[in-house]
Amino acid sequence: MDSIIAYTSRHRKEGSAEVLFDEAFRLVDLLPYNEVRAILLDIYGVFKRDFSKYSDALELHKKSLELAKKNNDVKTEIYALNNMGVVYRRLDENTTALNYHFQALKLAEKVKDDYSASVSLNSIGNIHIALGNYADAIKYFEQCLPLANKANNNLGIAMNLNNIGEAYESLGILDSAESYYQKSLGYNEQIRSLKGIAISYNSLGNISRMQKKFGEAVDLYKKALNINKEIGDMIYTSISYNRLGEVYFLQNRLQDAEIMFRKGLELANEIGSKSEAKTAYEGLMKVNERKGNLLQALTYSKLFKLYGDSLALENNNRYVRQMEAIYQNEKEQNRITFLETKRRKDWIIILGAIVLIVLLLTSGVLYYLRRRLIERNQVLQRELEIRSQIATDLHDDMGSTLSSIHIFSELLRKSAKCRKICSIR
Repeated sequence: MDSIIAYTSRHRKEGSAEVLFDEAFRLVDLLPYNEVRAILLDIYGVFKRDFSKYSDALELHKKSLELAKKNNDVKTEIYALNNMGVVYRRLDENTTALNYHFQALKLAEKVKDDYSASVSLNSIGNIHIALGNYADAIKYFEQCLPLANKANNNLGIAMNLNNIGEAYESLGILDSAESYYQKSLGYNEQIRSLKGIAISYNSLGNISRMQKKFGEAVDLYKKALNINKEIGDMIYTSISYNRLGEVYFLQNRLQDAEIMFRKGLELANEIGSKSEAKTAYEGLMKVNERKGNLLQALTYSKLFKLYGDSLALENNNRYVRQMEAIYQNEKEQNRITFLETKRRKDWIIILGAIVLIVLLLTSGVLYYLRRRLIERNQVLQRELEIRSQIATDLHDDMGSTLSSIHIFSELLRKSAKCRKICSIR
């Protein structure tokens, strides 16, 4: 089970991983792996998110969150909250996304999970980048740095330094942007992250191009190109070709620019990257226009427009999927609200019934005790009456006896007196 989770986490962008998820859930159903189920649901949600199935992703993350709370699995709870925030960022619901990332951040700080806290802060920073709040973004990225330092996470440091550089670049503060890109490059070189080094070279190349230092830009883009070719990253290789083409065009090296754009286009078509194909067609259009090849420029212009329309259609389709996800989310929220209201009503009814039963039982007990008390009083009353009657009878008997004794004594006295008189005579 652990190996399946580890593999799917590493290869979540491969469609074939779906089979492994099915097998993992089958094993979870056979065995009492509730904690593992919460983790698996969250990872599966990320898998769905990578394929733009946002409604499915949200549902899976919510299930993971509920199960993690039930299992007191705070770590998975934090992961689920952050991942829900990422989905909402993809849906451009930045307010909702911020809410989930802040919830995750609060929990992460509570349990001192520096890694998750840095993820939350980085995500919040990226939201501010998307909103154009570059100064706020920088503040959050800077908060990530001490956490990454504490965890000795040099890759995290390199990424956040690069993010800060991008924010400064967007603000037009090129000196600061270049400084942070250089720092990021240093960390990437220290940990020998070839992909990170290539990203840094590209970023520094952008600064040089914007500063019109075209020679430096070419050198930096070439370094990035060589690394991207070495690690086999075709999309970034295509990007590097196109960026070189743009600089060569600015230098009026039209033949070199055309070669770069053609290579970028070839790779873009091979991997199906419409955005890079569009960039290449735009570059070829400009090159041929400047060369005076107007017919060829017109051909590339039509292809550029075609890919632009295609990307617009994809964006529209993505928007439809986003709206569907939002609708499904609202529908789910309404269902949860309804169930919560119903649950409260049920609890009120149950509580009322319990109170009524308690009152009835109390009334019954009190009525029983009152009846017992009345019956006991009646018995005591009868006993008192009997005792009173006995006392009365005894009193009457004693009175009769005393009267008899008195009369008898009187008779004896008179008899004695008579005998005395008779004896005198």
